Amino acid sequence: HLDGNVTVPNNIAVYQYFIVRYDTNLDYISSILLPITDGTGFPGSGYGQRFAYDENLNRYYLAGMRSYNITAPLTPLTYGGKSFSERAYILAINGNNGTEAWRREVYSQYSNGEPTGHDFRSLVIDSNSDVYVGGQIWKSLNEQNLKIYDPHNPTTTTYTFTPTPYSNLPTVIKFKSNGTVQWVKTPTAFAPNYTTNTALNSKGLALNGNEVAFGSSESYFVWDSFTLNYSQFYQPEPTLLRFDKQTGKTIDEAIALINKFY
Repeated sequence: HLDGNVTVPNNIAVYQYFIVRYDTNLDYISSILLPITDGTGFPGSGYGQRFAYDENLNRYYLAGMRSYNITAPLTPLTYGGKSFSERAYILAINGNNGTEAWRREVYSQYSNGEPTGHDFRSLVIDSNSDVYVGGQIWKSLNEQNLKIYDPHNPTTTTYTFTPTPYSNLPTVIKFKSNGTVQWVKTPTAFAPNYTTNTALNSKGLALNGNEVAFGSSESYFVWDSFTLNYSQFYQPEPTLLRFDKQTGKTIDEAIALINKFY
C-alpha cells in the first residue's frame, strides 16, 4: 500500500491502522503502525473520527465515538492492549512511536446496558497545546456525577460534573495537554418554554484569541446570561456560541436563521 511504503501481512483478519506523514508535495516521509488489536477499530460509516496534530508536542489526537450514530451498537476498540469502555472518547498518541499518551472517555448512566448518546464531532488544539472537543452528551433526568475519565486509571483521572438540564446537551470540553479537564461547558438551564428535547447537530469549533466558537442547534437553552426561548414545540435553529477560553463562560450567542420552505 501507499506506493509500497506499507505492507499489511496476510494474517491480518480485518484492518491495520497507520498514521502516515507526507510533505507539502505529497511525497512520503514516514508511517507509524498503531497498536490497535486486529478485529477492533473504528466504525466503517457515520460521523467518523476527528483527527488533529500538535506540532509543539509531536502528538496526534483522535476523538469521536465507537458507533456510526449515537444509538448504534458499539464497535470494539483496543489500543495498546487496553480496551475502550464508553461511546465517546479522545485519545492522545505519541508522534514518535504511536504509543498512547493518554485517553479520556465520557460516562453517564447506561440505557439498556449500552453507553448513552455521547458524541464528539469537533477537535482543535491551541498554541499552548490545550485541547478542545465539541459535540453532545446525554444526561438522564435527576442523574448526578457524569464523568470524564480513563477507565484504566479512574483514581487519578476522573472529573465529575452535573449539568442542570438533561437529555441531549451540546457540550464543549477543554483539556490541558496532560489530559486534565480544565472545564466542561453545557447549557446552564432550560428556557421557560422548554417541553421536550430532540437530537442535536453540535459540531464545529474555532479559536480566536481568547475565545472558543462552537456551532450547534437548539431552541430552549440558557447559556449563563443568554437565553433562547422560542414558542413551544419550535424546531431547533442553528446557533453560534462563544466562550472564554480560560473559564468556559459564555460570551455571546448568535442565532443563524435559515430560509424555510413550506
